[in-house]
Amino acid sequence: MQQLTLDLAEPMQRHGRDNLYLRIALEIGGRRVSEETVFLTAPRFLALPQARTTAAIRMTSPTKATLTFVSPVFQHRFAFDLPGITHRCSDNYFELYPREKKTVIVDFTRPQTAARLRRRLAWRSLVDTY
Repeated sequence: MQQLTLDLAEPMQRHGRDNLYLRIALEIGGRRVSEETVFLTAPRFLALPQARTTAAIRMTSPTKATLTFVSPVFQHRFAFDLPGITHRCSDNYFELYPREKKTVIVDFTRPQTAARLRRRLAWRSLVDTY
């Protein structure tokens, strides 16, 4: 069993527990298979900034698209929806880390267009709940 102990005393003293989060990931063979964010306080105490997220939509077939989200700031538990469009996605309710692209594959039961998806696409994160 491998483990790593981190000394967070200095960052906590400098920034405060309400302004820190720890990003951890499990990589196997150079591929990230799991990732999580750990907070040092209850999420309601975090000073999460509002974000101007962007989304790019690319149709790979009439019934499949890739959605790529980018945010300038950290967004905890980012979730998107396509109201009124039956779909299945490869991921949802995830972390968006600053300036890192997150691409999701979306399958539809009926043919769609990028323009229709753009009109329907909505999203939110924890910061949008308070």
